[in-house]
Amino acid sequence: MTGGTRGVGLEIPRQLLSQSARVVFNRRNPTEEASTLISAHGDKVTVDYGDVANPAYAAALIARSGQSTGRLDILAHAAG
Repeated sequence: MTGGTRGVGLEIPRQLLSQSARVVFNRRNPTEEASTLISAHGDKVTVDYGDVANPAYAAALIARSGQSTGRLDILAHAAG
């Protein structure tokens, strides 16, 4: 999930987590609301900090996401 700090970028992971999904969050800056969600779901959430406007970072994020979860089923983009 890119842009996972507020609004749609936070609600999509919240809904996926309620269905027992594993979520990889991307964000540039921490927010209290996102931090609370991450704390509540422990090992079901991975946080990756960086700017997806950088193509090399975005490609690496996708690769790391698949590696950390075993597979990548959904890619949701809400950054920008």
